[in-house]
Amino acid sequence: MDRLYLKRSVGDQETDCRAWCDQQGWDVGRVITDANRSASQWRTREREGFEEALHLIRSAAFDAFVTWEPSRAGREMPAYVRLRAACQEAGVLYLTKGRVYDFSRSDDAFMMGLEFLTAEKDAATIRERQLRTVRLNAQKGRPHGQLPYGYRRVYDTTSGVLLRQEIDPVQANLIRTAVEEIMHGVPVNRIITRLNREGVPTPKKPLTENSRGWMTATLRQIIKNPPSQDSVSTGARSSGRPTGPRSSP
Repeated sequence: MDRLYLKRSVGDQETDCRAWCDQQGWDVGRVITDANRSASQWRTREREGFEEALHLIRSAAFDAFVTWEPSRAGREMPAYVRLRAACQEAGVLYLTKGRVYDFSRSDDAFMMGLEFLTAEKDAATIRERQLRTVRLNAQKGRPHGQLPYGYRRVYDTTSGVLLRQEIDPVQANLIRTAVEEIMHGVPVNRIITRLNREGVPTPKKPLTENSRGWMTATLRQIIKNPPSQDSVSTGARSSGRPTGPRSSP
């Protein structure tokens, strides 16, 4: 995950790929990135870069396709089948990990199939570990995942171990005030304007200095996000405001 959108890993991969192309005497005609995208079958976002690469391969406008390692092209066998078919039809070579593969050769196609199968297995193993962690956290009553707006986490100052998740009084008051204003007919846009005028920090740290600040969709999402069923009630009305620490995945 490239949460800060720095693209450092992508840049490092491109450096290696360009070096391999230089060794082959190839000119780089196009660079495509799929930053912050999963290549596994459980991805939730489309891989626009991979689809563009397949389109360019089929166009036969390029002689080779290069990725840092096979898992960067895909972590599932259907991706390999599509890539192999496109390269075979257009006569395009595949360069990865410093080695050139020719899918018209049965041994190259077989060996690369094993590489993709391994990448698929690795992705499945990672997912199984994550699911075990989620279940373990739920059994122990520990929160998991992103901290919901309106809460804060308290850690042991010595060990750094998470002690509890509790309501953040400042953020919770902001949500309560916004809900009450909406219930009294105040337009959401007016609330957004007030929050930005007062310089209230947004839920996520701005990625640039020219951040737009609070937006209507952000406030609506926070207000409509209900507390988990097993949260500890504090007597607040069920209006989507924080009512206790979340512990379920």
